Amino acid sequence: MLVLNNSIKLNEHLNLKYFADVYSDKISQFKDVSVTNLTNSNFSFLENSNKLFSPLFLNNHLQFTFQNKKNQILFATAYNKKKYNMGELILAPVNYVTEVNNLFNRFSAGVFFTHKIDSNRALQAMVQNNYDTKFEKLTIEQNEFRDIDSVYKTNMQNQAVNNRINYNKLSLKYLFRRNDRRTHSLSISNTNINSKLNSTLGLNIENGQYVLPGTYLNFACLQSNNTILNYSKSYSLNKLNITVDAGVSFFQQRFNDFSTKTLKKNSAINFVPNINLSYNFNSLHQISVNIGYNNELPNLAMQTLHPVLASYRSFNYNEDIEGRLNNLKLMVSYSYRKFEKGASFILSWYHFTQFKSLISNISFAKDFDYYQQSFTPANQDLDHLYFKYDKYIYKINTGISVKNSLLLFSNPSIVNGQIADRKNLFYNTNLSIRPSIGKNVNTSFGIDYLFNQDLNANVGTSTFNPFVLFSSTIGKKMAIGTKLNFYKTNYFVHNQNYYFVNTYFWYYIKRDKVNMKLSCINITNTTAVYNGYKGAFIEKSIINRNLPRYGLLEISYKFR
Repeated sequence: MLVLNNSIKLNEHLNLKYFADVYSDKISQFKDVSVTNLTNSNFSFLENSNKLFSPLFLNNHLQFTFQNKKNQILFATAYNKKKYNMGELILAPVNYVTEVNNLFNRFSAGVFFTHKIDSNRALQAMVQNNYDTKFEKLTIEQNEFRDIDSVYKTNMQNQAVNNRINYNKLSLKYLFRRNDRRTHSLSISNTNINSKLNSTLGLNIENGQYVLPGTYLNFACLQSNNTILNYSKSYSLNKLNITVDAGVSFFQQRFNDFSTKTLKKNSAINFVPNINLSYNFNSLHQISVNIGYNNELPNLAMQTLHPVLASYRSFNYNEDIEGRLNNLKLMVSYSYRKFEKGASFILSWYHFTQFKSLISNISFAKDFDYYQQSFTPANQDLDHLYFKYDKYIYKINTGISVKNSLLLFSNPSIVNGQIADRKNLFYNTNLSIRPSIGKNVNTSFGIDYLFNQDLNANVGTSTFNPFVLFSSTIGKKMAIGTKLNFYKTNYFVHNQNYYFVNTYFWYYIKRDKVNMKLSCINITNTTAVYNGYKGAFIEKSIINRNLPRYGLLEISYKFR
């Protein structure tokens, strides 16, 4: 990894910032799988899998800022590139050799402008563009022919997916104030998205021919345009602040599937009201309430609106829906902060109801990638209760932090081809203690615990993680530290234990100028997994023992 970060003040009003980084890696994975047939041992076999990943990331970001007493202009542009290659070899009764090449590019630019007319009026404008392209190619080669469908048998498949998204947004906002208690704003924004998805699947068939079946051609284009007009009014009365938003959305969508020669259009007018209340008892206590309601039209083709998600073989699945998705949001929070005494307390509750539910189900197999969406009249509910407490105890020079999060939600899902209403309970607690040993020594220790319960299937999973962190400075040029972690997970029938040991050493060659950091990381993973059919026919077991360890050398140089 190489990182470059510059911030330059060109003159009194103009600043320039530039950031760039490049990252490259090679990762190898090995796995042995034993498959045993309990009725006939001749069908038992060992499966060996070897994988090699080669990711490459490149990011560039350039930003200009101009500011004077009345105007502020921000111009930003960026280029991001992600390249990903993966090769996999599986030796089993049916051998696989797979190769994936993936290239993603993003060009983005934006201009943000604020003009202060006078002490009571201001104008804001924004123009933004993102242009994404993604190309992915998958090759699968097998040692025998397999049925790909009811027509073709193949031993080699080549999948190519080409996606493009052009995202443009324009917004204009006028803020004005008539007195010290009332603030108004009127805004209009337009978002335009054009996306294209083009995928093909080539097959080697039994007679030695290479074919491109029309069944697996996928060429589609989605155009959507959304204009939102919103009026907001804020009112302050003593310690009570009230903000009311009243908005209307004009939505148009056009979906053209060139493969099947079908054209679909949709349009809707949606109302977007929102109310926010906050009350400050004093500088220490605050309570706030937010209520929002929205109704929107379902997307015609979600996988085309976000074609970056599409990979391998893609299928369009569209279902016309009468009516709209109505959403209700409610949030209540209370906070207490007294930083000079080292104490803070936050308690919040968030509720969300979607009166007509959207189900998104992704099923992945070796040479298939389905993206399916369905709708059901059942409600989708979410309740999130969050509690956080921080306290610094001066008498023993120790800080204590307690975090608790309780999440209860119902999410319809597709089970065995049928829509089912699933209910889940998720709980997370974190306790950390930070004793103060000395001016040059920092240490903390604690426990993190996560629990997820499927209330329908009565199946629970958990993660238990105690940790210890220690660091110390030695003189003016050196620092040492270590972090110890232990993870114990229980995902259904998967039991895994992880031990993480991270030790580092800092050496300041020239403080505030040249620094060097050396880290040694050791990870021990003991895995005992039972996976597959537990009946009288096939038993599949996996046992992994991975001992990865690596060293990291980091050198940073600061210059002016």
